[in-house]
Amino acid sequence: MPPVIFTTTYYALLLLFILSLVLSVLNKPGPANACEMTGWLTAALGCVLMILITRRLPFAGRFETGMVLIFLISGLNLRYAIPPGVHHLSQRKNTRFLKMLPHTARQVINRVVIVALLAFMALGSKATGSEYTMYDNVYVNLFFHFRVLATGFFLFAASSFTAAWYSGTGHHGPAPDMDTTGTGRNFLLLGACCFLISECAGSWWCLNWLGDVWQWNKGFFKASGVFLMVMTACHLPGCISKSGPVRLLIRILPAGICFWMVS
Repeated sequence: MPPVIFTTTYYALLLLFILSLVLSVLNKPGPANACEMTGWLTAALGCVLMILITRRLPFAGRFETGMVLIFLISGLNLRYAIPPGVHHLSQRKNTRFLKMLPHTARQVINRVVIVALLAFMALGSKATGSEYTMYDNVYVNLFFHFRVLATGFFLFAASSFTAAWYSGTGHHGPAPDMDTTGTGRNFLLLGACCFLISECAGSWWCLNWLGDVWQWNKGFFKASGVFLMVMTACHLPGCISKSGPVRLLIRILPAGICFWMVS
């Protein structure tokens, strides 16, 4: 498959998600969602092409990781889109972009994240990863792929927490469509489960004496940091939980650490 296929896919995604973001800011939810849906289908096509070409799950390299994250985050963004009958922006007078309802803010934040991911992907080659790392081993596939999935869920949780805090509704009643803070907690725990599956696969790989690359390296410290941040976010002490910015920072740290690990 010529590399031009992936280059075309990349620029199509860049155009679609920039349009989706701009239309969101201009209060055009219908066209914005249509652009995002097209982008999600394009990302799905890119993931399928990667699987067919490499005959493994897409997880190697910046381009493959970014494509999976875009597919996952945009799909969740569409799944938790604004319900019919709910106004796109706040019902306050003199409504502006900065006074969004929580679910609207989350949509915009996720689109900003996707555009940032596309900018990150531009720094590397727009092709599948060529480095060989025992890709035919099931434990290697589980280790890397579930780590990428965990990153996607953590990023969506971070956008939910940010939207709830930004709109001032995190602990003062649910948003019109859902409690964005509750959704963030659910995806934080789901991301932790995926990360745990990844670590179990890596540990099993080591216990079967398939190599010592992962044994006693800095990756164990990073993994411990992810679980520590998730546990801290789910059990915030009273002195911290009263501070909105500090609470938000702790809740989005797992996404930052996990993205650092997969990038």
